[in-house]
Amino acid sequence: MDEKEMQSKYLEFQMLDQQIKQIQKHLQTLEGQIDEIMAIKDALDDVQDVKEGTEILVPVSNGIFVKAIVKDTKRLQVNVGFNVNVEKSVEETQQLMNEQLKEIHQQHDTISVQLQESMMKAGALEKELIDMTENV
Repeated sequence: MDEKEMQSKYLEFQMLDQQIKQIQKHLQTLEGQIDEIMAIKDALDDVQDVKEGTEILVPVSNGIFVKAIVKDTKRLQVNVGFNVNVEKSVEETQQLMNEQLKEIHQQHDTISVQLQESMMKAGALEKELIDMTENV
């Protein structure tokens, strides 16, 4: 094998390594979204137990809260994108969260398969490179 072929394989290996890192980062993002949706689902379960007139702390920002009095726990304002809110029941909101969770799990599964395939390809390429260097 000539040096050009070896450099080409090494470049391919480096690109594959970068791709693997990007896939891993994407998986971490999806796992964060899963955790966030699970926390929302827990909060939706809890909100049903809150009685009207109860004083609660409402987050304004990370670690900053304002006191508020609960007026209605049956209807929620749900952001559907582009700063548009729609009124939904707790059950409708839970269903929406379940659908989002299902979609994210499907994405996670698909990307996990891509990661495994990329890692197998990188392993085979690494073995090729090792064999090439031993034969030089």
